Amino acid sequence: MIKFDVNKLSFDQQGKFNDVYEHLKYDYTDYIDYKLNKLKLPHSSENYRSTDDYLQDEENEWKFMICRYLRAHKWNIDDTLKAIRHTIQWRIENNVDRILFDMPQSQIDLARQHVPYGIHGFKQHNPIYIEKTGKIKLDKCLERFSLDEIVQGHIYTLEMNCRRAREKSRECGKYIETIVTIMDLEGLEIMAGRQAVPILRQFMYIDNNHYPERMGLLFALNTPFFFPIIWGLCKNFIDPVTAGKIFILKKDEQTKILLQYIDQDQLPREYQGTCQICSTLLDCIPVYELKE
Repeated sequence: MIKFDVNKLSFDQQGKFNDVYEHLKYDYTDYIDYKLNKLKLPHSSENYRSTDDYLQDEENEWKFMICRYLRAHKWNIDDTLKAIRHTIQWRIENNVDRILFDMPQSQIDLARQHVPYGIHGFKQHNPIYIEKTGKIKLDKCLERFSLDEIVQGHIYTLEMNCRRAREKSRECGKYIETIVTIMDLEGLEIMAGRQAVPILRQFMYIDNNHYPERMGLLFALNTPFFFPIIWGLCKNFIDPVTAGKIFILKKDEQTKILLQYIDQDQLPREYQGTCQICSTLLDCIPVYELKE
């Protein structure tokens, strides 16, 4: 476990961190009690040696979380307190802390057939999440899944990425909290793009409010001619700091820029990488043909 070190903050930041930590002491105690007694955490798959081991890890993660929210809210104490309390309530209402354990495998497999995605490699220990967004048949998704199920699927993916970052922290001896995302928009159709805008706005609300400071970098590849319109509709819902981490790449610059940031052996071959790990080397993120 990589322990949070408050001394790495400036003197002013330490004071604000300690204020938030003290104000949220009872909120955190109630939240942990909820996890232990109602959700029956930790789950057996998490491999904690004891409940005390789990509690120490949660306390440490809580401190990193407070720091993330403070950064996201420009070190404003009142805004940070409000945001964290809102997130705790949201997580309880949506059963977020058990979503990785309770979602049926059959539903996960079905979702992967409709939404080609996967965690593939690392950028300096930060997990790389790749999604072939342009291959998503949104009309079929909306026929097969309710909007609530689609949102739950997005939350599942966020939790999966955060869990992988947490595991990687233990493996490498360095705290990892951000995710690198590659969104491949090859094949995105204009009607699907229009349909997706309200869903994307909902996703961005969740990302901004409940997973702040989690985005490392985001690369949008193979963007269609109408993408600037969609980006213009969504950009206003994104924090300017977050927007600065998003790269909309032209086709003739994709490989060059990706390789500036990500080692070649961590990328699938279809993105000019040299992946030798996946069982399907030529198609690390497979796309399934859906039956009519």
